[in-house]
Amino acid sequence: AVTVERAPASLPRLLHRARATCESALLAMLPDDRGAVLATLVLGRGTRAPRDVAEAHRGTGLSHLLAVSGAHAAMLGLLLGLGGAGRGRRLAAGRGHVTIALLILFAYAGITGCEPPVVRAVVTYALAALAARTGRTLTLFTGLMAPALLTAVTAPAALLGPSFALSYAAVFGLSLTRNHTGGLGRWLWTPLEASFWATCTTAPLTLLWFGQIAPWTILLTPLLAPLVATLLALGLLAAVCGSVTPDLLLPLGSVLGPLTDLYIGSVEVADGLPGTPVRALCAPDPWLLGLGALLAGCAVLTLRSRLAVALAVTALALPSFVAPDRPAAPRLRLLAVGHGQAALLETDAGYRVAIDCGSLHHPVIAGRAMVRALPVRSLDWLIVTHADLDHYNGTTTLLQHVAVRRALLSPSLRGSKLIRQLREHGTEIHFVAPGQVIRPCPAMTVTAPVLPAGASRNDRSLWTRIDIAGTRVLLPGDAEQLGAAAAIEQRIAVPSDVLVLPHHGRRNPLAPALLRAVAPDCCLASAARADGETALGRVARRHGATVWVTGLHGDLEIAFGDNATVTTSEPTRRLRRRGDPSR
Repeated sequence: AVTVERAPASLPRLLHRARATCESALLAMLPDDRGAVLATLVLGRGTRAPRDVAEAHRGTGLSHLLAVSGAHAAMLGLLLGLGGAGRGRRLAAGRGHVTIALLILFAYAGITGCEPPVVRAVVTYALAALAARTGRTLTLFTGLMAPALLTAVTAPAALLGPSFALSYAAVFGLSLTRNHTGGLGRWLWTPLEASFWATCTTAPLTLLWFGQIAPWTILLTPLLAPLVATLLALGLLAAVCGSVTPDLLLPLGSVLGPLTDLYIGSVEVADGLPGTPVRALCAPDPWLLGLGALLAGCAVLTLRSRLAVALAVTALALPSFVAPDRPAAPRLRLLAVGHGQAALLETDAGYRVAIDCGSLHHPVIAGRAMVRALPVRSLDWLIVTHADLDHYNGTTTLLQHVAVRRALLSPSLRGSKLIRQLREHGTEIHFVAPGQVIRPCPAMTVTAPVLPAGASRNDRSLWTRIDIAGTRVLLPGDAEQLGAAAAIEQRIAVPSDVLVLPHHGRRNPLAPALLRAVAPDCCLASAARADGETALGRVARRHGATVWVTGLHGDLEIAFGDNATVTTSEPTRRLRRRGDPSR
């Protein structure tokens, strides 16, 4: 019983309807991936571009060209004859001309969803127009502070986001550009120098937030900007004309189709270049980042030149490439990702192995948690136990920030999108056949049980066993009754000090037999808070094991060594390993 009533007319609803109409016109003109790319480029994030195209933009550092940003507003301003907004070059040419151009810019900002970078650029153009009409000069400080104050009033949370910081860092870099005279200098060297300084001043921030930089964007941005400006102008014309007279879509589509193909092809070719992107080696330690900031401040205050800015950028970027000198103490962390699993093993030999990376609560949760947990932005192995989303859907985010050398996968993942993502990433892929035992590193074995035909993919989960300094840990993936029975019969489920409860601690009729076979001192479960201590957790307690659940206790960490411990939000507890007299 639902009653739908039309809401009263309002400006936001009008702008939303205008955007939807323009998007429909573009998608009707190019009813394929090209249309989605063109609509994203012209109208912003409301349209979802194909994943592979978005990944290519991210790798080459050209995301600012795909998603509508301040650069698009600047291009549109130039196309409307406003010239350089910051210096008011042509803004005093005609009052009517400037007024109409600014109205179009404000309408464009509204139709594209009032994205903060676009609004800031349009406000800057309006201030430049006002300065030109009153005979004043718009300084860089005024041009930056006014949009910042507007952001603080309308969207204060955006002041702490990447978009705001990257926009202002880029504008600061652009302000360092010198104006070269002459045809070649004006059309070649000035854009290249502007792109160089904008990339340099944003590099420390992209390393900090995204763990990568894309040096090729210095060349690619000025090369592709004219093509993007052409697509923007013709795309807007097609969107407006197609909304009024659809007959115009065919001739415009015959021009925009090849141009969009050229743009997509150029980005895909650029994505194959070496160093797209250059990934940070680690998340910088706060003290090292602070030292870099101190050196950067000293360089700028002392030299007060472009060289000082270059030295400051280098000092801020270097901590992301200073990897730890020695491996951390061996440990296994079971990360709190809600209903899912993401575990990270670090051995004393320097191996870093991820065991699953997924969450049903949100695909990016597990990937971000894994990136934060890694001391160095690289993995020797990624093990995916089976083909359930809550065990691998975070790998998309993980691969954007971390270099994964090799992957060990369940055969149930053959033909999945994960395989394609790993191959595009350059990861070496291995499958574990039923009955096969593989040792990714000296401290670990991965086994696939032999199961009858028709067994579920949960029961076909890989079983991972870790043995470091006499402490043994067993991770059975999502094995259910049939998988647990096979593991017991085939001596895969052998005595261990720690058991990660299978299938997030869900009920399993063979749980008592599994607990008798493994005889763990403690059990861990990767489950949501709503699951409490889980059904298997209650069974494990009755068998004398201590139980910790990520949903209740947060990240769980096992520190290996002579006095192995489990650390949670509760006090640290020493593990009683098998064979201890006190057991």
